Amino acid sequence: SYSGGGGGGGGGGGDSGLGWLLMWLLFEHPAIGVPVLIVFAIFYFISKRNTPSTTIVSTAPAPAVRERRIDFNALLDDYKMKDPNFSRILFLDFVQALYVQFHQWRSKPELRQLSPFIDEQLLTESAAQEKTRIDVDEIVIGSLDIIDVRETETTDRIVLEINSNYTQTSTGAAKSSIRFILKERWQMDRKKGVPSGPPEKMRKLACPSCGASIAQDEFGKCKYCGTKVPAGDLQWKLSKRSILHQETRTAQALGIYEAEVGTDWPTVFSPSLNQDVETFKAAHGVTDWGEFYKTFSEKVVMGIFKNLYDSWSGQQWEKARPFMTDRLFMSHAYWIQEYKNAGLVNRLENRQVRKIELVKVELDAYYEVLHIRMHASMLDYVVDRGGKLIGGNKTAARAFTEYWSFIRSRNAKNKEDAFSPDNCPNCGAAIKMGMTGVCEYCNSKVTEGDFNWVLALITQDEVYNG
Repeated sequence: SYSGGGGGGGGGGGDSGLGWLLMWLLFEHPAIGVPVLIVFAIFYFISKRNTPSTTIVSTAPAPAVRERRIDFNALLDDYKMKDPNFSRILFLDFVQALYVQFHQWRSKPELRQLSPFIDEQLLTESAAQEKTRIDVDEIVIGSLDIIDVRETETTDRIVLEINSNYTQTSTGAAKSSIRFILKERWQMDRKKGVPSGPPEKMRKLACPSCGASIAQDEFGKCKYCGTKVPAGDLQWKLSKRSILHQETRTAQALGIYEAEVGTDWPTVFSPSLNQDVETFKAAHGVTDWGEFYKTFSEKVVMGIFKNLYDSWSGQQWEKARPFMTDRLFMSHAYWIQEYKNAGLVNRLENRQVRKIELVKVELDAYYEVLHIRMHASMLDYVVDRGGKLIGGNKTAARAFTEYWSFIRSRNAKNKEDAFSPDNCPNCGAAIKMGMTGVCEYCNSKVTEGDFNWVLALITQDEVYNG
């Protein structure tokens, strides 16, 4: 997750029934309940005293109950009827790019370069709030969740909640760095009726008029086409921003264990799953869905699953680069470095996949997304450079489930049966690429799903909302 790397989640608790029984005896039959409670307390503290060392995982504290939000999927489907070019994948990529650039520039004069994408009043207020110049880097976005989709008389509106963390360094005489963890709410607005742009316009912060890289003159006009485009007229703009939660991350946060919940919860299936599967089959001429899904599971899901955990456990995250979108790759890369800096290695061994469930099929003008629930188990433990066990368990496997989202362009040149973890999906050469996700042989960016499936998102059970 955005708050750390490591393995999947553990199961939910099974002690609630015993707790209620003890409470009932204590209040209804105290002559029995009090002695039983004392015996139970003694047993509990003895067992805790004999418990092995604390497990280190890297997920944030999980809520006990899944928060069910408004069904934005139905709202987005309605919105796509009015804007057929709208792609949730591309919209979230655009918001991510804006989020990163906003925080990097928010105390600097360069912030004005974002005038085509930020409401003028908010732009002015944000600049005024920063009393001193700061540097913001190592920005990790853990989640971008759409929580509302609506229309006003003049605008289309999408509201998101963004979980992230970043390092903020003051540039004054008393230079200091602080790692912030925060949750923000962003309201994105666009003039009603404006169609969404294609991938090449949505994946970067470019002039909404000519598509050139953003470069504004002192009058707010594009230096290339000379057009001044009011924010929100041709592209989404940030209209409102609020911080819902903020805290600083301490050095020992890497070693905090918080038991995850949700592994034993029922799987969340899309209400329109069967209908969307039929649409997908028709689009690709699939006559045998069982055979298609078997190939997808074995070649794509299992191929990426093995590569991802091999790369994480070996602290060679660059090997996972060809199979993940930029956002997902970078969110984990930070935590790999944190483990290295602390002299720790998170070992993930004896990995077993028990079941792969298809939960949702998502289609838009440019992309198709297959969402699955992964049921697996593995040994999950942490050692230091000398091999000393710091946390976890080397002998007892930990079961977990997660929701994984795979994306592919509607015009991808390769099908799932051609997926290979060892070769470039465009030119077929042995995989070799840098942090940008561009093949060094054919110079193609292969991490956007243009050639075959890539992993775009990993969502924990307790926060997955369908």
